[in-house]
Amino acid sequence: MSETQLDTRRVILPYLATMVVLNAVLQVGIIIAGNKIGVTALVLTAAVAVVYVLYHWKWRIALSQIRFGRLVAHLCGFITVNLGFHLHAAVLIVTNNAAIRGDANFPIDDQWFGVLFGMFVFWGLGLLIHLAASIGSGGFEDLRA
Repeated sequence: MSETQLDTRRVILPYLATMVVLNAVLQVGIIIAGNKIGVTALVLTAAVAVVYVLYHWKWRIALSQIRFGRLVAHLCGFITVNLGFHLHAAVLIVTNNAAIRGDANFPIDDQWFGVLFGMFVFWGLGLLIHLAASIGSGGFEDLRA
């Protein structure tokens, strides 16, 4: 087993597991709050964001030494957060839950629309730029860190 494989397992895999658990807690918190996107969702999403930022700061040097390490870590955050909201929304839609229904002018609740489309699109654009930059750098980012 190469050193890169060990570093990937030691650095990125625990982070992915942490993000899965934190996002599960986030979605359970939303369920407890009546499936509404409100203060509970905001606070719990902010907590996930803090962990995301702290992880990227703490492991910045190790991630820069793993091929596509920073990109993979970025992707772990993007997928776990957005997939959690999209799976939750899918269950609400399939079960015809009133929490996700909009009004006569818009078919989906505006708060749910924001997390499903706004967050996904803007974060996704950032991820796309990161992807292009990572490919351009051959998968290694700022090894001078």
